[in-house]
Amino acid sequence: MKRLSLILMAVLMSVTVALADQYCFFGYGTTTQTGVLTENTSAKCAIYIPAEVASRYKGCYINKVRVGLASRSTTLKVFITKDLNSYDVTGTSDEAYSGTTDVQTTEKFQISGEEGFYVGYEVTGTAPIVAVSNVYNDNGCWADLGDGWKNYATEGETKSPVLCLDARISGAKVPLDACLISANSTVSAVGEPATLSATVKNQCYTKITKLSVAYSIDGGEEKTAESGKINILTGKDAVVTFSDPEANLALGVHDVKMRILQVNGKDDEVADNNSGESLINVLQFVPGKRLFVEEQTGVDCGFCPRGIVGFQYMSENYPSQFVGVAVHCYDGNGPLAPSDYAEFVKGLINGGFPGSTVMRQNSSQPSADNLEAILKNLSKITPEMHIDVESKLSADEKSVDVTAMVTPLIKKAGARYKLGFILTEDNVTGYSQANNFSGGSYGEMGGWENKGGWVSDPLQHVARATLGYDGIEGSIPTEFNLNEVINYSVQIPIPSTVQNKKNLNAIAILIDSLTGYVDNAAEAHVGANSADCIETTENAASPVVRIQNGNLVVDGYNGNVKVYTLDGTQVAPTSLSHGIYVVKGEGAQQFVKRIAY
Repeated sequence: MKRLSLILMAVLMSVTVALADQYCFFGYGTTTQTGVLTENTSAKCAIYIPAEVASRYKGCYINKVRVGLASRSTTLKVFITKDLNSYDVTGTSDEAYSGTTDVQTTEKFQISGEEGFYVGYEVTGTAPIVAVSNVYNDNGCWADLGDGWKNYATEGETKSPVLCLDARISGAKVPLDACLISANSTVSAVGEPATLSATVKNQCYTKITKLSVAYSIDGGEEKTAESGKINILTGKDAVVTFSDPEANLALGVHDVKMRILQVNGKDDEVADNNSGESLINVLQFVPGKRLFVEEQTGVDCGFCPRGIVGFQYMSENYPSQFVGVAVHCYDGNGPLAPSDYAEFVKGLINGGFPGSTVMRQNSSQPSADNLEAILKNLSKITPEMHIDVESKLSADEKSVDVTAMVTPLIKKAGARYKLGFILTEDNVTGYSQANNFSGGSYGEMGGWENKGGWVSDPLQHVARATLGYDGIEGSIPTEFNLNEVINYSVQIPIPSTVQNKKNLNAIAILIDSLTGYVDNAAEAHVGANSADCIETTENAASPVVRIQNGNLVVDGYNGNVKVYTLDGTQVAPTSLSHGIYVVKGEGAQQFVKRIAY
């Protein structure tokens, strides 16, 4: 009898599990917060789910709302309603922190499938709080910021990206649905397999482990491709890549159309969110990102030789890939950085001295091994824009004339960029650096263990002046063409703290306005150019290449030399305008070099 009871209980449990409702998350944005909608510290916000979308969830219900906030809230109420002036279902949370919070409703909202409805929240806090993604949808950003409800996705000159907001939809059956949030532009080198990319959101009831897509390039025959093994959990999103080894695309920009076919080997059940268009930019070579590091340091910091050794190692071993700024803000008797810039950098770094921020995304110890490991990972990522910089002293030598040369490589929907500039000085003397590594009690530190407790070595990478270090609005136009160089020039006054104008360096950084992150950076000694003869081959014996007065000069080379723009267009080697070029030598000694003028 006891055994029979156990069997019956097991059967009942299995039936209960089998009858458990499926659920998915529906929203228009990604899980990544890329900015705030407003500086307001309180707001009402909502997304609209039209009838044609609601119909696919007919008979399902919503009893939970996922809210993405940019800062901590003091009050948070979610709602689901057919009328923004009278809520049908609500739920509250006592407190929510920045990031995502799931809020339960007091009742279930039944989806009729025949009419549209809104999902939203009311929130108050003490800092800008309404988070947005970097995706655009006409139904994705309704808000009342104190002057009534408006659709900020469609109204005004600047269309707002979607809110970080999702509804948890439950029911006996929800569709198998992978949503193509965006088809992403990619960059490939000529002669190499083309890469396709898509940002995919999991709106299924199960995790996504495999995707199949159909795609065509330049209106050609449609092909299919499968992702490798992936793992996108319900309600999450990820960038998924696909390869076409037979594409063999010519130099230039190519149109791509893509649509999702299958999820986990089964047909995707929702067709109206599966398609997207993008570009493949095929270049002679694919430039990598430079590593931009801002370090908080100071001569009174006994552990800061760690950063000095790290910066020296990176400068010597990766001179064309490393851009470093030593921001002195722990100096009682040292070369203090501009105060506003010092406070800005300190705000980006978690931890004490020395500390550093990498691309303004992550904090890291500025040790040689850390920075080298970060650079090796970063070099695998294609920048959205390539950047070079040239600089020279003004005629009166009271300022530095700086020109940033930016080449768009990838187009990203809704992307906004701006430039910032920094002056640093090398070989700064007259200061003594505290050295806790003296005597070796803390181990080896690039020879500093053999130096005294205070060291009077010249200081390098010292931050001296800035101009728009957090970005100059309008410095990069919102509309641009791939591979066409954007030039932007500034004049930075030389402060009285500079010891030797000939030791100055100009740094240009390209900032993503939505995130504040640095996408790329470049550095040039005053009177030089960051891209002068940077090798793109490993041929150490290749000749010296330069451009003088607009004319290409190749010293001691016996062979045919060709000059191309970045997009592969061959140009004459004379009367060259300012820009970035690829120089190819086709003699017995072959070489490829990138050079800017």
